[in-house]
Amino acid sequence: AIVAAMEALHYIKVKTRVTLAPGFIHTCLLNRRCEEGAGASEALDAASAHGVALSFPGAYPFPTKQCGIKNLYTVRQRVWLAGPNEAMLALANHGPVVGDMWIAPDFVSLPAGKIYRFQDTPERRLHSVCVIGFDREQGCWIVSNSFGQKWGDGGFAKVAFGSGGLLGERGGWQIIL
Repeated sequence: AIVAAMEALHYIKVKTRVTLAPGFIHTCLLNRRCEEGAGASEALDAASAHGVALSFPGAYPFPTKQCGIKNLYTVRQRVWLAGPNEAMLALANHGPVVGDMWIAPDFVSLPAGKIYRFQDTPERRLHSVCVIGFDREQGCWIVSNSFGQKWGDGGFAKVAFGSGGLLGERGGWQIIL
């Protein structure tokens, strides 16, 4: 989610594409395997303090022997968004934001066109997404997710306002490059 937001914000800012290595955050900055995950706040702290490596062929999972790489893309600042109104303003004025949300197992196989509504379950887990917009009429956030293009609508989906705490009770972050 952090890398997706950074890449999109870079494009908005300078109209060129940059490809960053999400595995660098897990492997090098947090000393974890990618499948172990990390909370957005912890990962943003690390990315803000150290930067994120540019991607290259074979960068996922990120090879530990490349952790000393010097081609780092930096985050100047991150701004806490305390609720949906702040998130909507940040989205409208600056671009994508990052948020955590609770998901149930059905989120992983979300079909195209469906608005996701979290239903609490013992199998719930915390997941980070890049929020790229919102639809007031349908009452939902528009998110980009890391599950690939076969998930949702080509890797994008809609999440009902308030669902899983996304940009509500869980807050979110605006990234400033």
